[in-house]
Amino acid sequence: MEFFGVVIFMSVKRRTIQTVLLALAVNAIVVFPAMADSAVPAIMNLLKSGRLPKERLGTVVELVCKQGNAEDLGYIFGQALKPDAFTSSTRVSALQNLAAATVSRKVKPEGDLAGLAKLIQPGAPKEQRGLQMAAIRLCGLWKVTAASEQLQQVALGKSTDLEFRRAAIDSLMQVGGKTALATAEKLAGSEFPKPLRYLAIAGMTELDLDKATSSAVGVLQETKTDDDPSALFAAFLDQKAGPDKLAAAIDSGKIPLDAARLGLRYMYSIGRSDAALSTALSKAAGINRDVKPLTEKEVQQLAGEVLTRGDAERGEEVFRRVDVSCMKCHAISKAGGDVGPDLSALGSSSPIDYVVKSILFPNQAIKEQYRAAVVITVEGKVFTGIVKDRNGERIVLKEATGRERIIAIDDIEEEEEGKSLMPQGLTKFLSHRELVDLVRFLSLLGKPGPYAIRTTPTIQRWRSLRPIPRELLATVPDDVSFPAVVLENESLNWTSAYGKVDGTLPLGELVTQSRSSILYLQGTVNVTETGRVVFRLNNADGLHAWIDDEAFGSESSIETNLSRGRHAITLRIDTTKRKSRELKVEVVKAEDSEVEFTVVGGR
Repeated sequence: MEFFGVVIFMSVKRRTIQTVLLALAVNAIVVFPAMADSAVPAIMNLLKSGRLPKERLGTVVELVCKQGNAEDLGYIFGQALKPDAFTSSTRVSALQNLAAATVSRKVKPEGDLAGLAKLIQPGAPKEQRGLQMAAIRLCGLWKVTAASEQLQQVALGKSTDLEFRRAAIDSLMQVGGKTALATAEKLAGSEFPKPLRYLAIAGMTELDLDKATSSAVGVLQETKTDDDPSALFAAFLDQKAGPDKLAAAIDSGKIPLDAARLGLRYMYSIGRSDAALSTALSKAAGINRDVKPLTEKEVQQLAGEVLTRGDAERGEEVFRRVDVSCMKCHAISKAGGDVGPDLSALGSSSPIDYVVKSILFPNQAIKEQYRAAVVITVEGKVFTGIVKDRNGERIVLKEATGRERIIAIDDIEEEEEGKSLMPQGLTKFLSHRELVDLVRFLSLLGKPGPYAIRTTPTIQRWRSLRPIPRELLATVPDDVSFPAVVLENESLNWTSAYGKVDGTLPLGELVTQSRSSILYLQGTVNVTETGRVVFRLNNADGLHAWIDDEAFGSESSIETNLSRGRHAITLRIDTTKRKSRELKVEVVKAEDSEVEFTVVGGR
């Protein structure tokens, strides 16, 4: 313990004894995990003393939630309920860390948890959004029956936004009981918008699978091309008996071709190909599921056709299509999913016949790190994904959606080795020409030419705002309001958008998806060494740019000094004022700058 003595001696002139003791306790947990049990009481004493600096509270709360017992968590919970014990951000993180303790360690606060219901106030101001959402989710996790009425009010509240209603429905279904079932049955009725009906039926699968199945067929019969029933299909796929029950109902009750295709598309996008449901949906969609496998000779013939007739430009369009879902699992130029291999250099290392076989027969050659696991829980839930981490307490699955799902080991009834998350049969959405073009595109990735790996850093993964609030459509935010209405606005919904291999982002795709000629886009740069950076835009027409909260107007070249950490470039684009229908933003060092950075990719 002489090391600790030296630390105290050197630090006492600069910091209070309480801060030093805290540093030692934290060090004991991080550096010497075996000492965690003895370190937590010391941390709790400091926390209860009320003399800890506010900037330290978040770290302390997180450590206690990771290592503390039910009594310790009970104290954290009690403080989080008070409006003035913690800062607003610490209250939110406290509830989130308490949830993590329950999921990963099966530990929750001792005592009465009903007080959580008091944090749920329908119509609460936007600044309480994070706290409200954390409380709503905890109510379901802890099955707080006292919150059923508040959750019902949020779920049924017409003025409440969809994300809150989604969370409230989900939590209410986890709580269960008559209130939950009655709410789900009401929301499943035809008088409610289809997005809510899908959510309600998804929740109903937790309470009464037979009723949910009957309601599902009803709403699917009304589903059209531009609807999104993925929440409904996801819920049935999560239930062990769900796919077979839904398949039987679809067989006996007709659903339209559009609904069936949407169901198939969703199944394949998350790596599921459950036989009964896939067959029922394929039949309803008018797709022949039993396609005869190609022989080796036919594979070679197809490879030859790719060389002579394949169009890589059209193939890239196929690759980017929503119904094909390639980018959910695969990245190019570090942008896209990571539950499948990065394809940036595929063509330079793989012959065409290998590419053909990988698409048509994805289960024949799976690299071990991309082999999926299928986990069945004691509650009959089924989860599929790549194992990202595992210890004696929990397993972490990376699902095809990009979500990391934590499952406690005690909750696992069965675990099976799965296959590729790219299901066989995905090509049923492609014509023969589209398949030929797709293979041609993939076969050129990484080779010299237009699909070579780029050397100039370019923003490849953007976040696109959808839907765009009316006030952001009408005017350009001024310098004063921009941070509040865009950067710090937690109610905004940002979705990923990916550039093409050459780094250009097709704005037409986003206009179609958002149904708006005004776009808001955001890219991220991570700086590891401070210095000046230049953002080079291919075209600044109709564009307003901000780097973090600093406005730069309509400049095509923006030079600015960036400190260490992550920085956002936000663009508002009026596409009606642009001749170019593509956007490209390169990020380079300014002359004589010693800045070091990476452009953030991923999903």
